[in-house]
Amino acid sequence: MHQVTYQRTRQELLKVWTRHTLARKAILLRVAVVFACCGFLVFCEGFYRYLGVFLLLGTVWAPVQAVLTISKFLTVNPEITGPTTLTYSESGVTVQSAATKIEMGWSAFTGWQETPDYFLLTRRGVRLDTIIPKRAFSSEEAESFRSYARQVGQRSNKKRNVDNLE
Repeated sequence: MHQVTYQRTRQELLKVWTRHTLARKAILLRVAVVFACCGFLVFCEGFYRYLGVFLLLGTVWAPVQAVLTISKFLTVNPEITGPTTLTYSESGVTVQSAATKIEMGWSAFTGWQETPDYFLLTRRGVRLDTIIPKRAFSSEEAESFRSYARQVGQRSNKKRNVDNLE
């Protein structure tokens, strides 16, 4: 059983969430299509011009509102950025903070990613990955954690692109 302690800042959680959620290729492609459609409508006559402007403003405002909502959530819930202890072993992961304790077997995860600064564990049915700063690990602990995480990746046979994360 291995244990590391870390504390994430509000800014780093917001940065990772934004890059991981809003900057995904699929989301960016959808936004580009909506922008193109809105641009077309803006050059139409009458009602469609107003519809295009309205949809364009909504397309711009939606990601801004999402970031503001997550930012407010992190401000209102300071325990998310408080000291956190991660315990991991052959059986799974335990994440414990002042307010919560979550125990998950490795089977709860569908994949993992490694960026230059973080380990990200993807769980079934949860939109936000478990974000673990690499600074919490010594080099030996990081390698040990990777060995467990690789097992998760082999079970799910999923490899995701992390180019946009860091």
